Amino acid sequence: MKRIVPVLVVLLCGLVTAPALAGRKKTDEKIAALEARVEKLEKALAELQASLEGRMAELEKKLAAQPARPAASGKAPAAGVRNQEAATKLKQAREALGRDDLARARELLQELRRNYADTPAGRRAISLLAQVNVVGKQAPAIAPKVVRWFRGQDRFHPEKAKATIVVFWEVWCPHCRREVPKLQALYDRYHDRGLEIIGLTRLTHGKTPADVEAFLDQQHVTYPVAQEKGELASFFAVRGIPAAAVIRDGKVVWRNHPARITDEMVESWLR
Repeated sequence: MKRIVPVLVVLLCGLVTAPALAGRKKTDEKIAALEARVEKLEKALAELQASLEGRMAELEKKLAAQPARPAASGKAPAAGVRNQEAATKLKQAREALGRDDLARARELLQELRRNYADTPAGRRAISLLAQVNVVGKQAPAIAPKVVRWFRGQDRFHPEKAKATIVVFWEVWCPHCRREVPKLQALYDRYHDRGLEIIGLTRLTHGKTPADVEAFLDQQHVTYPVAQEKGELASFFAVRGIPAAAVIRDGKVVWRNHPARITDEMVESWLR
């Protein structure tokens, strides 16, 4: 009898714990499935946003290309005409930025903010003007704002660099992911000549340090990458990602999309 009692106790414990373990497993599986669905939705939303932005840019170009219709004498321009005028000025401002003519770009963007703030192009101009106004400012120290390093903490020395490219990105963003190999190629070509690059993420949309590490490993990224809380993104007027800025001699000399960076531009920054 003494031998039977322990056996019964073990059997009873198994009967009690087995359902609990099975229930826990089902819960974990449900959580994993939900997380997978959330990640899928995040990617879909990012792709949809990119598609809509591209479509909006196409429509703005078409609108700017349409010949303007004169407003009736003594009357304010119709909404369609105002939208067209604003789209044309925004296009001119973007072209000025492409030529690095900041003075002309700022003049056009300020006019859009002042006279066309109620139009789609005017609203986009306000955001673009904030980016332009960063140029010329004294850049903040980056390292003190970092809360976690993923790469290159011991190799990040912007004070010794001729130019530093600061890139704001997130691992869930398809456009950001597409720019990473290009940035790595720039780093490989120009780092020995004085170019520094740092990628900054805030780990949004529920992404984890492990997600970032896995992506960086997959892409063989060697330039410094770190996490910040948003202070740097705020200073550099980051409204969308990816976004980039260039620092020379402690001041911001360029602010735009990283895809616009060319070898010729880098060469000029390293002179």
